[in-house]
Amino acid sequence: MTRAASGDCSPTAILPGMTNLLMVGVLTLVTVVAYGSSIRNGFVWDDFDIIVKNTVNRDLSNIPVLFHSADSTLSGNQTAYYRPLARLTYLIDYQLFGLDAAGYHVENMLIHLAAVLLLFLLIRLLFGDNLLAFAAALIFAVHPVNAEAVNFLSTRNTLLAAVFVLLSFIIYLRAKTAGKKPYLYLAALLFFLGLLCKETALMLVIVLLFFDMTSYSKPIEWVKEKTFSLLPFLGAIAVYLLMRAYAVSNLIVRNLDWSDLPRRLIQNIYIVPMYLKVILLPVHLNAYYSVPANYLSRRVPLLLAWAAILGIVVVLLKTKRPVTRFGLFWFAVNYVPISNIVPIPSAPLAERYMYLPAIGLWLVAADLVSILYARTAFRRAKMIAGALIVVCLAALTFVRNVVWRDNVSFYSEMVRANPFSELAHYSLGLAYMEKGQIDKAQAEWKKTAETNPNYFKVLALLGQSYLMEHSWKDAEYYYTMAIKANPGDAEAIYNLAATKEKLGKPREALFYYEKFLAIAPSGYYSFIEKARERVVALKKE
Repeated sequence: MTRAASGDCSPTAILPGMTNLLMVGVLTLVTVVAYGSSIRNGFVWDDFDIIVKNTVNRDLSNIPVLFHSADSTLSGNQTAYYRPLARLTYLIDYQLFGLDAAGYHVENMLIHLAAVLLLFLLIRLLFGDNLLAFAAALIFAVHPVNAEAVNFLSTRNTLLAAVFVLLSFIIYLRAKTAGKKPYLYLAALLFFLGLLCKETALMLVIVLLFFDMTSYSKPIEWVKEKTFSLLPFLGAIAVYLLMRAYAVSNLIVRNLDWSDLPRRLIQNIYIVPMYLKVILLPVHLNAYYSVPANYLSRRVPLLLAWAAILGIVVVLLKTKRPVTRFGLFWFAVNYVPISNIVPIPSAPLAERYMYLPAIGLWLVAADLVSILYARTAFRRAKMIAGALIVVCLAALTFVRNVVWRDNVSFYSEMVRANPFSELAHYSLGLAYMEKGQIDKAQAEWKKTAETNPNYFKVLALLGQSYLMEHSWKDAEYYYTMAIKANPGDAEAIYNLAATKEKLGKPREALFYYEKFLAIAPSGYYSFIEKARERVVALKKE
């Protein structure tokens, strides 16, 4: 994995008629066109907890808080994540745009564009091949598997980490060629900023450690050079770990369950083929993937998939092409953090996780493109075919952006992709309720209740929706079911008591009011006062 010597690397020799500036222009234009439709999108999914309702994002005086505390969500509730630089961008955005989502989406698009252009520059520096760099950056720019990372504002940390990783790598290469120590410190600083965006940036050190290992004649030379060049990076890691330890020290974080590690790792038998499937055939993308409980029973499809994967990897490695080998190496190293060695709380797999690792696959694809282009036969036809593929990928991305328009469109797509998912129907119901479309919300929640009659949250919401419509009988039925599924639901008990009163059942209402008072948390002060009043009144009747 060394820098390739490619002979005449002038732009006109590699791609006639295209200068570096023109390539940058094309990459910029294509990226903006592919993601232009995202600017009209609103806040979706976790954006409401992490950005919209997060009070920490309101005031610039909270900047120190971001760096000495863990990430926070709605009303300042803290998580085990520490990504202060990404959080800082939301605080700045609020000063610039308020809660106008368009500004946030423009920023995400520009960060993605920066990553695209930096990838173009990095590959040119690594391999001295303009066509290769252009092709890889072009795929990276428009492939719809990246649409989730760009459209989901709450995962801006992924975009920012990629930008700082690529920029740090570029400066590191500059340090090596120029032999100037200050560049190493600058590269380490950029790496540190990447860590402050997302911990997955850590894998850059592994890449820098091994990417040019074969260029050293003796192992001792490699050890000496890497020890010197990576010391600033190790210092950056030490500072980051100290800052993170301090920030999360006041949280009660569950210890890593090592006994569950084998199960999590074995899941990759299913997860890796799924990732490659959505990359190779990005037509049925989905924001919510799950690992089926019986995935190991699908022996034949999994065996065939892995036989194909291993066969392709062996063939690619046998070509001994530095570009392809580096691409596979990049993918493997950056896949480690998303392989669930450390469990990922949100989901075991998601398209946004592929943003940084898949750069290696784009590089492999670009290497194949450069091989095909080097053969003079049918060159014009191959260029047209390549352009059509890029247009199709950009079109799929453009359409994919629309899914993130608002919660209704987002969860509707989730239901389409996961028609039997209780969570998908439950969430779509909430989205409809927020828009005041109660009948549609009820339809979704009933589907969830049919699948899982003990889903007490849905049952309580159905009760609440019918209470709002003064449909007392329906409200009584669903509140009764909700309490049966969750006897400790104080709010459902209170509402059932009120419903019983509306139905002219004072004795039953009294029973549930008293039951509510027996278990009501102190935070239900107003409900407690009303319940006491009703108990007194009902006992007088």
